[in-house]
Amino acid sequence: MLATQERVRENGRTILVWHKAAEPERCTGECDWHPIACSPTEGIVAPGPLKDVPLALDEPGQRWCPDCLAAAGDVFSGHFEHCYIREGQHCSCGRMPSL
Repeated sequence: MLATQERVRENGRTILVWHKAAEPERCTGECDWHPIACSPTEGIVAPGPLKDVPLALDEPGQRWCPDCLAAAGDVFSGHFEHCYIREGQHCSCGRMPSL
């Protein structure tokens, strides 16, 4: 899933918390602010492109934002890994999804 990272301190360590991108189609790779799925008004200030992060994240010092994972429950992935759509919308790859 396309995501942006937030660095947070937990128990004296810095960890990466991944947030689902709310509008991944708007990212040009040169963005410095990314809207996130867990907040209608907030985003992450981080220069650079979004990253494709697996839902089953198994990296030490990294985790998903639990609210973003809950929001990801609305999302159907289809044709290609980069295609994320909501029910009733056309896929960003131009194909109609089979949900």
